[in-house]
Amino acid sequence: MRLIFQWLPLVLAVVAGFYISPKILSGKKTVGQKITLLALVIYLISLVALCLVPAFYSVSTHQASYIIVGRAIVIYRPFQDLDLEYWLNAAMTLPLGILLTLIYRLNWRQLIMIGFLTSLFIETSQFILDQLVNLQRTADIDDLITNTVGVVIGGLVVYGLKKTRLRRFVSWFSFSE
Repeated sequence: MRLIFQWLPLVLAVVAGFYISPKILSGKKTVGQKITLLALVIYLISLVALCLVPAFYSVSTHQASYIIVGRAIVIYRPFQDLDLEYWLNAAMTLPLGILLTLIYRLNWRQLIMIGFLTSLFIETSQFILDQLVNLQRTADIDDLITNTVGVVIGGLVVYGLKKTRLRRFVSWFSFSE
């Protein structure tokens, strides 16, 4: 029974994706805008799959200082080791920054806030699900930082591309022109 609850976030995300996709793709939108919205739905489902299901793997190469709260491992001290996992967390949220910047006109403060709140939601959900169904995830302060940085970098990529010869290509996917 616990196994069912461990995978429930992914099941709910997929069901929500199938329910939401037709609704957000209807109406007056260009093909590029529809691709952007569909990419956002697929990305969010993938994010749930990466972050809110049981962890059977780790790319981390270090042993960080941690405390155990209930069933959850909490890494509370940032920057203990800049291993591969550290950089992959920034890469994981980079698409969110790209997609949201294509959909909305966001300034850098909004990007930081969205990145921080998204990361806080992920880390808090991992902690709570660890308490409820032993998700075997780690709540990590580094993840909070690197996920936020990833969203900001993603937004900056879009703003940077809009200043190059690729601006017409980028605007084809954009709502915020």
